Amino acid sequence: MTTQRRRGAELEQAILSAVLEQVTRHGYANTTYEGVAAAAGTGKAVLYRRWPTKAEMIFAAFTAHQQIEDLFTADTGSLAGDLQVTLRRGRDLIEERRGVVLGVLADIDPRGTDWTRTLFTARIHGVLDAILAQARARGELGDSPLPPRVLALPLTLLRHDVLVFGHVTDAAIDDMIETCILPSFINASRA
Repeated sequence: MTTQRRRGAELEQAILSAVLEQVTRHGYANTTYEGVAAAAGTGKAVLYRRWPTKAEMIFAAFTAHQQIEDLFTADTGSLAGDLQVTLRRGRDLIEERRGVVLGVLADIDPRGTDWTRTLFTARIHGVLDAILAQARARGELGDSPLPPRVLALPLTLLRHDVLVFGHVTDAAIDDMIETCILPSFINASRA
């Protein structure tokens, strides 16, 4: 009896599930193409064609299995409140997966690639676009688009503090919002 080869979405799902299982079982550093291929019932070449680096493969698995934007949708009635909810959820997610985040960051090619830009920009837009639209509708922000560096500020500050200090308190998040993020967002949106 022959087994029918999986292709397309079915194979992709099997691979991404295998990646998550391997990372959970072995940690980032000990997750290998060989282990993922064996767990998914496919060959290493299939993995390398899709993701030339382990960091890309693992990032793809985590983002495919978790709609980040859905986790962070908040409408508290104020920009500060929405940012509070979003950054606290983000802190919890980064703290929970600190080893994976450190591994992915360590493996990023410093020359930059399209997936690196996606990692740090497209996901930020997905999370913040709804929050910013709500703030604009309430009159808390002006109509000017936020420059990419300003838009990246919440995740940049949060990622730095979680990865460097290990834990970020609610009070530290509130301080980030009040002293850095809100003033930058307000000023840039009214430029």
